[in-house]
Amino acid sequence: MKKRFAILLALLLMLVCAAASAQEYYTLPEIREQAAAGWHETYTDKYGRETIVDIDVQVFGEDKAPVLKVGLPDYVEYTHLENNPYLSVTNVKSKGGQRTYIYDWYGKEIDLDTAYGADYGNNLTLREAYSFVGEKLEEQGISPDEFILNQPRTFQMLCNTSQKTGEVLSPAFYLVRFWPKLHELPLLTHVMRSFVKPGGPDHDPEMHFMMRNENEYVIYVCTFVEKEMLEADIPLCSLEKVIESVEREIKDGHIQEVSSLRFGYSIYNDPNIKSKRPVAIYDVDYFYAVPSWVLECKYVENAKDTFNENTQTMYITINAQTGKMIDPMDKSKNKAGDGDYKGFIPWDKVQ
Repeated sequence: MKKRFAILLALLLMLVCAAASAQEYYTLPEIREQAAAGWHETYTDKYGRETIVDIDVQVFGEDKAPVLKVGLPDYVEYTHLENNPYLSVTNVKSKGGQRTYIYDWYGKEIDLDTAYGADYGNNLTLREAYSFVGEKLEEQGISPDEFILNQPRTFQMLCNTSQKTGEVLSPAFYLVRFWPKLHELPLLTHVMRSFVKPGGPDHDPEMHFMMRNENEYVIYVCTFVEKEMLEADIPLCSLEKVIESVEREIKDGHIQEVSSLRFGYSIYNDPNIKSKRPVAIYDVDYFYAVPSWVLECKYVENAKDTFNENTQTMYITINAQTGKMIDPMDKSKNKAGDGDYKGFIPWDKVQ
């Protein structure tokens, strides 16, 4: 009887442990609900330093999180410029001027009908600028709808002002960078940006423009296009599990500032690339767009050190199915970090 009871108890413990360790998965709309409250917490690392995380968690996309095989478009890169406005804020100190950032925002929603440079000699609204830039893109067969326009990756407005009086020496101009998007998910970063000492190939897709008026502007596009859909939707781990992986790095002292946490695409390399030397982005046929979390943070290699203004901002990819954060100090592949595509977990394997 005792033996039978012991066996039953062991089986019960196994079932309890299995249930406790079972990974729960969620759809993208469910993840969006989990993110609604944001991330607001204060941590103390093992060296006694305090890190305050007080951010909105941004979840892009609609109902599905597809895995895609992607490649460079036929035009590879597109650049068009007329009288580059940035030259008006270059080498101005010797003439008594100074490069002045009127606005310098990251990942913030903007008002298209505001003339952000009105007090600095420029009444151009973003809607007017978008219309002009859109026409130029469409002339090249590039749709403005391929980019997230209402929430730029970075939004800046610059001008040259007098060092002595602060008066405007050259009118303000826009410098705006956008995330390209596929299936409403932005291409947030290339996974190689997760490593302290990254190798190649590394491609950070974006569209940006600088514009003062229709005679002074620069337009640049480098992006990926969909070549094949590998899976229409994949299951996602909880946001809690993602945050837990970041918390461990905060408590260990490596992450000392968190600026943002976003859900979108991270670009992975083709695992068939075997070269031990850096490979140019243009020599690769395919990459993989994988639904991921991307953490914008200050990461310190030596956890005993405290970050400062010179500490590099990093964009670290977190696996959206396991919650595991890529190790920024990984040197497992050619001493530059392993950014190879590893596949995905389909829904029929977890239900």
